[in-house]
Amino acid sequence: MTRIHAPFDRWDPAPLISTLGTASTAGVPFLAPDVQLYYKAKAPRPKDEEDFDTVLPLLTKRQRRWLVDAITKTYGPHPWTKRLEA
Repeated sequence: MTRIHAPFDRWDPAPLISTLGTASTAGVPFLAPDVQLYYKAKAPRPKDEEDFDTVLPLLTKRQRRWLVDAITKTYGPHPWTKRLEA
């Protein structure tokens, strides 16, 4: 049987990981806080609201702008965006 090689067979995830997150000192990759909040914004649970409250003061202006844009484009009006823009 001949295997067909798609372009993604040689795909290197490192640039995507460096864009969406980072790695711990042990080398374990994890999502950046703003990216995590983006996914949590779809249907925030009480725990997600707590995470948002905790992370909000730590976000950079760039992360806040990205998160507002991503949430608005994906989910439409959202209660977090006003707090992110403050």
